[in-house]
Amino acid sequence: MRRTSGSPAARSPSRPATAPRQVRPGDAVVAVYLRRHCYFVALVEAGEQPALHNGQPIGTDAAPLADQDVLELGDSRLLFILG
Repeated sequence: MRRTSGSPAARSPSRPATAPRQVRPGDAVVAVYLRRHCYFVALVEAGEQPALHNGQPIGTDAAPLADQDVLELGDSRLLFILG
């Protein structure tokens, strides 16, 4: 993933997606994980602002991620890049 906007605290991860991160109070928390041959995103904890996947709210049911999908968490915008 690449951070395309937002605060410096939400830098693009250099660690595996499963590594713990520091979260500010009120921030949404999502999980990005690999199942078989596809990545998925799901809401873990709702925040003050909705977490968005390509402009649509992220729910607790896993949704598949595709190359160039955009995740918006608070003031951070993340671009999902495959390969």
